[in-house]
Amino acid sequence: MPVPNYPDKHGASAYLTPSAFHEAKDVAVSDIPEAVVLCYQPPFFDHVVEAHTEAEVEYPGAGRLHSLSGTDGRVGVLGGFGIGGPVTAIAMEHLIELGTERFCVLGGCGGLGGNVAPGEPVVCDRAIRDDGVSHHYLPPERYADASERLVSVLADTFDDTDVDHRTGSSWTTDAIFRETVPEIEHYRDEGVLAVEMEAATVFAVAEYRDVDAAAVLRPFDLVLADDWEPKTGSTIDGLAALLTPVRDALVADIETHGSVSNAA
Repeated sequence: MPVPNYPDKHGASAYLTPSAFHEAKDVAVSDIPEAVVLCYQPPFFDHVVEAHTEAEVEYPGAGRLHSLSGTDGRVGVLGGFGIGGPVTAIAMEHLIELGTERFCVLGGCGGLGGNVAPGEPVVCDRAIRDDGVSHHYLPPERYADASERLVSVLADTFDDTDVDHRTGSSWTTDAIFRETVPEIEHYRDEGVLAVEMEAATVFAVAEYRDVDAAAVLRPFDLVLADDWEPKTGSTIDGLAALLTPVRDALVADIETHGSVSNAA
């Protein structure tokens, strides 16, 4: 059975739109950041809020939105809204309707098949669409692509700040306890670097809504065909080291390209 089940979905308009939802709920929000970092690990998000934010921003969706220090309110961080594609798509839809034009996942992943080392950051340039949500936004394709421009800006910023990293693909799946050995071997042999639960959704929603998105992933465990190496080290420390370059890359992209509608 194909996903979505209804074959002509992609040419039809949505029944409920974010704008209609906001109007019905009398949502009036100002000062929404132009770019938002999406966080999924609660200890890391709590650390960011305590050490790297200036103020909480009014926001109608689930979770908490804060502006990041040193960005004049242009870059925010959203966390506490859950994990996985469905909640991510809802959060993005709210923010896009209110004016956010850039998204960057900053979170953990599994290092796939030994193709990447524990703790080695991955700038994800595309994601295998083994999720459900992306198929409701875009017609069937194997991959959802990140914004080529944001990937380049992130990689350049990491290079400039001597952050060792890899650029490559990820496997997005909703079913953490149904990752099978044949799949792991297949994607390992393709050279896929990571496995996670959100990137394909983020990229698909961004493409459909004509905004930009990227993902920076840090492998906390290794997903191997013949073994599993559990997470080691601090979630906070591993991701905190990447926050400043991610923030700076988003600020640089805003300053260089301005509105997404005007970006090259």
